[in-house]
Amino acid sequence: MVLSMTGFGSTNLSENGFTTEVEIRCLNSKFLDLNLRIPKVLNQFEPEIREMIQKKLVRGKVNLVVDWREVVSSRSKVSINRDLLKEYYNELMGAREDLDADSSDLFKIALGMPDVIETPEDEAIDLKWELTKAAIEKSLVGVHDFRSNEGGKLADAIDDSLNKISETLVKVKELAKEREGLIRERINSALEELVEKNVDKNRFEQELIYYLEKLDIEEEVVRLKSHLNHFTEVMEQDSNGKRLNFISQEMGREINTMGAKANHAEIQKSVVDMKEELEKIREQIQNIL
Repeated sequence: MVLSMTGFGSTNLSENGFTTEVEIRCLNSKFLDLNLRIPKVLNQFEPEIREMIQKKLVRGKVNLVVDWREVVSSRSKVSINRDLLKEYYNELMGAREDLDADSSDLFKIALGMPDVIETPEDEAIDLKWELTKAAIEKSLVGVHDFRSNEGGKLADAIDDSLNKISETLVKVKELAKEREGLIRERINSALEELVEKNVDKNRFEQELIYYLEKLDIEEEVVRLKSHLNHFTEVMEQDSNGKRLNFISQEMGREINTMGAKANHAEIQKSVVDMKEELEKIREQIQNIL
């Protein structure tokens, strides 16, 4: 199955007055290029997020955005750790007396010390992460579905070009037979003239065989047909754009060799047609995962 590297998936989940929205966008890239925009409190979960994405998306330029919103304000639920506040304040007062310093801002300073103000976000971070994780997983499913749909379109376009190359290849085989007949006629005509000039007939026949072998494109036709079949088989398996690219390179070599051996206007024209379709295939392959 062909999968495109282009993809998109988004999910919005809400629970207990909290909403998380995840959006994933994918573009073409030879490797996995991952960019995350997440709330700071999720930094501790970044390795897990990266692992989730790498397993599902494999490669491509991937942008993931996570947005958090409180449906119900949590400010009314803020609480103060009074015991800890007293400890900070008493310590600060003791230091003030030792240093004979101003005490006007000590309460404000103590209130801002670590863990004095407790918020629901601190208490519910694990619950929020689980909801966000579920949203990421659902968005990844959306990306896969998108890639599959786009991949189907790529496969259709490639199949069309493969069929055109196959049809042209049949035409080339017919033209090659026609070309062989014309060459034999010219050679026989030349041979009659050379016999009158006492040319060594055996030597001439050896040269003739060598010349015909150099023009023979039967092997290239057979190999190209094999590459076309192999290409189709790989497309029906797991998406593998790199492997398809290698096969297309082998197809290009066979087509180029046919062009070099052609020595026939119509065959040359057919070679150009095949090259044009192969270039379309290569362009599509660049979008395949």
